[in-house]
Amino acid sequence: MEKNIMDVSLLADYAGLSRWKVKKHLKPGRFARLKEDILQRYADIFEISLSELKNFEETLKNK
Repeated sequence: MEKNIMDVSLLADYAGLSRWKVKKHLKPGRFARLKEDILQRYADIFEISLSELKNFEETLKNK
């Protein structure tokens, strides 16, 4: 979100979700349990692959 200069409201608008759902998704425990279609929606918004989204810590180390 920071890289794309987004806040929760803007991400919620792009994803077509409510702000409170996006806030819940930002918590690590909730994020780990998200369905593939929601994760793909976020990956498309950020223009990254699904594997990059799931393994963002490794992606950060490699850059």
